[in-house]
Amino acid sequence: MEKRVRKRCAPAERQAQILDEAIRFLGERGYHGFTIQELAGRCSITNGTLLHYFESKEKLLIAVLAEYGRREGAYLEEFAHGMTREAKLSLSEARKFLRVVMARTAAQPELERLCLVLQSEAIGDPTHPAYVFFKNREKTITEGFTLMLKPYCEDATALAREIFAMMDGLTLRWLQAEQSFNLTEAWERVEKKLLSRPHTVKTPAANPK
Repeated sequence: MEKRVRKRCAPAERQAQILDEAIRFLGERGYHGFTIQELAGRCSITNGTLLHYFESKEKLLIAVLAEYGRREGAYLEEFAHGMTREAKLSLSEARKFLRVVMARTAAQPELERLCLVLQSEAIGDPTHPAYVFFKNREKTITEGFTLMLKPYCEDATALAREIFAMMDGLTLRWLQAEQSFNLTEAWERVEKKLLSRPHTVKTPAANPK
């Protein structure tokens, strides 16, 4: 009889496997809807092995959020760093940046499903392990959008909130529709309306001679 050989993974590889599967699973079930045992089964490992890498369900979620932040944060951090140097994007560059954000969203549906599910679950619940993460994320992104749009808008904070809300809303409808429409094209139509309304976008004053 042929002997079944169990594949051994390096610790870093195993941890990455668990995180990838947890992102998918949490996006389906939410934090309250999954168990360590179910996740271990999906990873083809024992509960003990999973808990060796992540000591509890809460610590696993914290690690997943850190991984989500790392993947999302690479380009946002570069953008935020530019803003702290008081670098100003032109309006066309700002629009391009927003399109890049949505293109990246469209390229990683499992990550976006995770974000929307956990964000919804944590709303109004300070005891949820993801509550602070999403409060801080919303604050950081809204402030970044506000700073980017300030030279061109009468009320940049209000417009930043609208843009953020439309991005999340479109992404939710896209996921509910099983990605049956083009998210980036849908965003471009919305973005043109948001950034072309009378009294919303202003022309920067010319430099005095």
